[in-house]
Amino acid sequence: RASADAEAILITDDDCHRCSQESPWWGFDVLCNGDLVDKCVCVEPEPAPEPEPSPMPSPTPSPMPTPSPTPGCSAANFSELNLGAEDWEVLFPHRNNQACKQNKNADGTLIPGGFYEHAAFISAAKMFPCFLGEGTKEQRRRELAAFLAQISHETTGGWPTAPGGPQSWGLCWKEEVGCELGQCAQYCATGDPCSANGESVPCPCASGKTYHGRGPMQLSWNYNYAPAGVALREPMGMPSLDLLAKPETITQDPVLAFATAMYFWMTPRDRKPSCHNAIIGKWEPTEADRNAGRVPGFGVTTNVINGGVEGNIPNDY
Repeated sequence: RASADAEAILITDDDCHRCSQESPWWGFDVLCNGDLVDKCVCVEPEPAPEPEPSPMPSPTPSPMPTPSPTPGCSAANFSELNLGAEDWEVLFPHRNNQACKQNKNADGTLIPGGFYEHAAFISAAKMFPCFLGEGTKEQRRRELAAFLAQISHETTGGWPTAPGGPQSWGLCWKEEVGCELGQCAQYCATGDPCSANGESVPCPCASGKTYHGRGPMQLSWNYNYAPAGVALREPMGMPSLDLLAKPETITQDPVLAFATAMYFWMTPRDRKPSCHNAIIGKWEPTEADRNAGRVPGFGVTTNVINGGVEGNIPNDY
């Protein structure tokens, strides 16, 4: 190779290498193209590098299944609905406040990337083509406003004099306050109420598990957890999802958390319409419903979600 002072006469490693192939005096005075070159030095040939072992292939996560198109429905256009990431910050400005637990682990450490974030909401919404995807532009906007209002109410950490008002503190909790340590066993309907009602998914409570409010809609009771878990297996790409056996999964996966809220919103049950049908005017109330003041609109969505607690209260406006 070229010696340290070879640059002065423009001798390069390539020159030395070429000359070494032509002269037996390699490493001393090398005659190259008629010139005496004494600016080359001997070096031991570098051993060829051993090939690096091929890396073990990383497991490829299963892609999220693409939902089948539903007649009369189209994927939500969030630009048209004015719900970008910036709008999310305006609507839920305090969700990551120090006092709110939705973005924290049980030990108080922060969840990387947060929990109730715009991206998780969008991912879950894509599983339900009719969610914000049916009806006129005005109906879709009304549904979005109603859904966000309900999940904000269900998860608010605000108080009457809170900065920005109590509802600006929506998405503060991912789990019912006071139930985090399993002390709320009252949400277990005994026996198997689902099978008793003629439904295909059984829902007896699992030993040691509680079914208190979890997720944006605060899904509660064993008879809601069981069918939600089964229904979300395919769209979530989780064939073994069992919310009856592992209800805590809702608070461990933000997309699943939003998906449980949307599943509840989109699914009619017994005599109750879906919140979706009620808010876009697709539900047809009976005469008894009309006489009781139950007509399509926001009020019926409240009745469906928590009517036993918040409904039929005189002068409660």
